[in-house]
Amino acid sequence: MKICLFYAPEDRPIAHVLLALLESEIRASNIIIVSPEHLNTGMSLHEETEKLLSDCAVFVLFVSAQVFAHPAYQMIEPILIDRFKSNRICYFPIKVRHCLWEASEISKLDEPVHPNNSIWFSEYSNQDQQDFLKSFSGILSSLYDSYKEHVRDGKMSIERTMEQFGTEYQGIEQVKKQFETFEKMVESGTYSRSSLFIYMYALIKDLNHFFVKIRKTQGGNPDIDLQDILYLYANPIGKAAALFERELKQIDNVLESYRETKIVKRSQVEAFELLKELTLHPSKIVHIAVHGSRDGYLMFVDDADNMDGITADRLYRVFEQLKSKGLLPELLLINACHSKGHAEKLAELVPYTIGMNGSIPVTAAVKFAEIFYLNYLAGASILFSFEEGVLALKKLNLDDVRDQKVHEMPHFFNHKK
Repeated sequence: MKICLFYAPEDRPIAHVLLALLESEIRASNIIIVSPEHLNTGMSLHEETEKLLSDCAVFVLFVSAQVFAHPAYQMIEPILIDRFKSNRICYFPIKVRHCLWEASEISKLDEPVHPNNSIWFSEYSNQDQQDFLKSFSGILSSLYDSYKEHVRDGKMSIERTMEQFGTEYQGIEQVKKQFETFEKMVESGTYSRSSLFIYMYALIKDLNHFFVKIRKTQGGNPDIDLQDILYLYANPIGKAAALFERELKQIDNVLESYRETKIVKRSQVEAFELLKELTLHPSKIVHIAVHGSRDGYLMFVDDADNMDGITADRLYRVFEQLKSKGLLPELLLINACHSKGHAEKLAELVPYTIGMNGSIPVTAAVKFAEIFYLNYLAGASILFSFEEGVLALKKLNLDDVRDQKVHEMPHFFNHKK
């Protein structure tokens, strides 16, 4: 897959650090890197920029005043904007050094910048710069495989939509044909990784627009971001609230870098009002943070804040109602002790579910949620984000008061056909 790193000469040392981090992917021929250093070949500037962008799947722009003044970039910018708007290139801006970024045309594209906060890369400490580049190299290295998983997930979503609305639903046949075309492209073995990635990138964009249209025609809110999170928690009288306070704090810290992502938080959720909350706030991720009991109850509350437990069967019936309304989430994450049974049961309805096996220490539950969202909001797939969360728990190797090891307590389930 061809990736263009475009930077001013002043930022060559930063780019070379990123290149070193990508060395294993380059050696494996998974990615090909081009940069301004591939210019000055004796051809005209127009010919050189055309060659630089030829079959380019990803464009990484090191934002600075100097790069905006680069003659080649001035020629590239309108081409890049046109390709991005027509879903023919994936674009990552990195705010390297202060400049009038907001005044540029490229800044007006609907694409999050990196780092995802108000601090520019040049303001980071040396260690933070190294950490950022390591994290960003991971995003680039996993980008192709992440989009393959997005396509697989999208195909499952289309199949479920066809089951619900039928093949006559406006636009669904066209989307289905796009998936079939992609499968033929892969089977032919004649397309480059760049070409396949660009097709996947456009396909996922089209798919997101398709589901926005479905929500609109079904009376839902077409403005709901597919990354919206509904966070539901309840704490019955007499139970410790430490999990929810710490978990929310860590999730908020992660979301601070992704302000375009909305989260709806509902506290002291009553068992009999669960369906109402899920219907009023349809989201891609439903995150349930409650206490769980060994006898199979998720501890929601009643109107007096006393415990009102919900069994796996009862939760299933609630989500059956969501299915009839076309409001099922893509992921149900139950961050509660002894919730594996609920997650396994709900996997019959929901594409992806996550539950905990046995008791899990508060520190571990919070760490799992933090690492999951850190990866998911960076663009990783649900499965990859889950695996990273599990890996974080393995590295923690924590013990709770009963000397229970924290090893692979979260369990991941796919939708059962």
